[in-house]
Amino acid sequence: MVGKTIVGVEISNFKMIKAIDIDLTGKSLAIFAGENDQGKTSILDGLTSIFLGKTAICDQPLREGCRKGFVRGTLSDGSVYERTFTAKGTTRLKISAPDNEKHGQRWVDKQISKLGLDPEAFIRARPKDRVKMLLDMTGRRTELEAIDRKRKVAYDKRTDVNRELKRLEAQLTTLPVPMDDLPGEEVSSAEIIAEMKAAQEVGERNRAIDAQQEATVQKCLEAEEALGRARAYMKECKAERLITEHAANNQEDVPDISEFETKLAGTEDLNRQIREKQQRTQVLQGIGSFKTTSSSHTDTIEAYDEEKREILASVELPVPGLDYDEDDVSINGKPFDQASGEQQIRASVGIGFALQPDDGIKTLLIHHGEAIHENRLALLQQLAEEHGGQLIMARVGTCPGAIVIEDGRVAGHVLVDPGNLQEETEEADIGEDAPEDPKEKEADSPAIQDWDDGELPF
Repeated sequence: MVGKTIVGVEISNFKMIKAIDIDLTGKSLAIFAGENDQGKTSILDGLTSIFLGKTAICDQPLREGCRKGFVRGTLSDGSVYERTFTAKGTTRLKISAPDNEKHGQRWVDKQISKLGLDPEAFIRARPKDRVKMLLDMTGRRTELEAIDRKRKVAYDKRTDVNRELKRLEAQLTTLPVPMDDLPGEEVSSAEIIAEMKAAQEVGERNRAIDAQQEATVQKCLEAEEALGRARAYMKECKAERLITEHAANNQEDVPDISEFETKLAGTEDLNRQIREKQQRTQVLQGIGSFKTTSSSHTDTIEAYDEEKREILASVELPVPGLDYDEDDVSINGKPFDQASGEQQIRASVGIGFALQPDDGIKTLLIHHGEAIHENRLALLQQLAEEHGGQLIMARVGTCPGAIVIEDGRVAGHVLVDPGNLQEETEEADIGEDAPEDPKEKEADSPAIQDWDDGELPF
């Protein structure tokens, strides 16, 4: 299917335009140039009003002091779009279409994309809005947004895993590397304490035996001194001494208590090292687990990215390397705002044309053409021709091939005597005995229909 472009523009008493009638046949790039406040932008606003309807019309569309006005656009398929305005604040859309059917604004809405009509909007848009426009251009927005939602879930999970992974890796740096022969479990200090207690008890028994021997010897001495007094007692004491001597000669060896104290002191340090080893092992296991999980999420994200790339590859993109993420559109991996001016122009104009229906109106409007360097105008014309469309630009100043607008008219051309037109509009209103206009006469034919969508007043 072949899209339509504008081949003629006629405007009377709209905003700053007094009267113009311009033939745009064969113009893929039409530039309206001139100084500020001369009416250049009014032409584009007029075209916008017939394509986008009431929401695109300012509060005072009529030129000051006039009671009626109109904007008329003739398209390459022969259809004529005309919007009239009155001082009473009413507006009416009349469409003459080749199919001779009755059409209104809802039909026009199917012929043009509001987003694509202004290619500058893509450059000016917020990054996230640029993403939405790009998705609309692909025609597979629902599918791509579903992939993006699943990708975001995987991305957020990977972020959480990587955050925990970094925490464990930081914790690992604080733990000392354990000795190779360090036991796997902590040593029980209770066993050492029991052994030490048993050794203490042996020492106590031996000390008691020593004390008893000493007492017995003393008794023997006393008995010898008192031998004469208690020979029988002496015999008993000797017998007792023999017993105690035998016990003394068979005493148990007393363990060195300091050895146990040293061993007990070393146990706590040993157990501390064992605990650190166990903690380090747990951290290493956690790091390994999180790395595996993170890698799995990365694989999932890359799979979603590949699925998106395949979808984008199936769509004819206006600029090679055009891509997007949830934050912005990118070109060859660079954020859109960092791309070259030529890449931005190619992308914005290409997306603008791509958003238009294949058999719809392939005309884009550029309101601030002075922001585009003069040496880029040839590129714009080339892009319009490549897309089988048309660019209409308003530009402060002038440039080769431009249509200069001065004081609401084409410079050097007087199509309608403004004085006469003013006089006429003061005497008649639309629907009254206004002077007959050939195109108004055509409105009586079946091919030209009044807008019947129920939104006539604004």
